Amino acid sequence: MSRLQSIRVLLLNDDPTTRTRFAERLQSNGAWVVSAANVQKALVCLVKEHPAVVISDLYKPAREGVTLVREVRAMDRLSGAKTCALGIANTRQAEDRAGLLRAGFDDCLITPVDPDALCEKIAALVMH
Repeated sequence: MSRLQSIRVLLLNDDPTTRTRFAERLQSNGAWVVSAANVQKALVCLVKEHPAVVISDLYKPAREGVTLVREVRAMDRLSGAKTCALGIANTRQAEDRAGLLRAGFDDCLITPVDPDALCEKIAALVMH
């Protein structure tokens, strides 16, 4: 069995190459993936697809990752669900790890992100 078998993942990243690379690796590990290039599309997917995990590039463009995770947490409070939220940060952003956790992220990975490390981190988040 694949380590991410049937885990529903929403991926927000504005870079199409990165989105495709991450989505392909997640799918090859058994995850069901929907991706979005901006927060508006991600919010539609969030409501429609009810992912177990949200992966978001943190601040580009315009802090969309933080906006998305705040909406995720608001929806979790209403539904009683607990969606795992993983941020993708550059080194400078990761220095504010406490702020990212306060914003609602469960954890973050630092760019460049190895797709296998991404899969391992998701598996670990979902297991908790």
